Amino acid sequence: MPDPLSVKGLILRTKQYGSNDRMVKLLTKDRGIVNFCAKGAAKQGSRNSFASVPYSLSNVLLTDSHGFLYLKEGAVIESNRGILESIEAMAVASHFAERLSESVLQSDNAPEAYELAVYAFYALSTSPEDYALIYSAFNWKLLNILGFSVRYEDYRDSYLSLKDGSVIPYEGKDIHDPSYVFMSGRAIKILDMMAEAPVRNIFTVKTDRSVIEEIRLFTTLYMSSQFDREIEDPLKKIGLN
Repeated sequence: MPDPLSVKGLILRTKQYGSNDRMVKLLTKDRGIVNFCAKGAAKQGSRNSFASVPYSLSNVLLTDSHGFLYLKEGAVIESNRGILESIEAMAVASHFAERLSESVLQSDNAPEAYELAVYAFYALSTSPEDYALIYSAFNWKLLNILGFSVRYEDYRDSYLSLKDGSVIPYEGKDIHDPSYVFMSGRAIKILDMMAEAPVRNIFTVKTDRSVIEEIRLFTTLYMSSQFDREIEDPLKKIGLN
């Protein structure tokens, strides 16, 4: 029998498996996405019950049986419980989990994506009222990690392409091409800062709410374009502004 596998990771998603078990999707630094079964996790008082709650940073010990991983034991490092106390934070956290699940897998970008996830979920837990900023910063940094974002370096009011990174300076002209989005120079500057700054610094940006809303809209549309499918703003998905 293979030796048990000890890993640390973020629980992105759990779903029912049988009557009392849970299938868990874990994002790790070195192995990318790891899936395992937490037997009895749905039972009250089970030592594995922590694995039925998403978004915690946990240490787990996994055993391999016929190529399938099972949770032997584990412990929570950071619960990120504040996310579960805010409907907006929960919606944004679900968006994080979906984007990470579909883009990381076992790829070489797993260490960077893992670091982004650790800081993003923690920021969302400790400052759920800043969900719009945290959502926007996560989007742009993930796109940067995946090689999709661009550096603009020109902070005039401009129209930014959703497709190829091109820029058309505003200069008083209205452009009605849906593949371009108008952005203020301040918002463009923050996009560059989010792409270049260490992950630990991007969730505490101080700026006007209107600028955050610009970035929130742009990053949602830009991500949809780069992923080649519609990605809905999580707050609109649950019927919130």
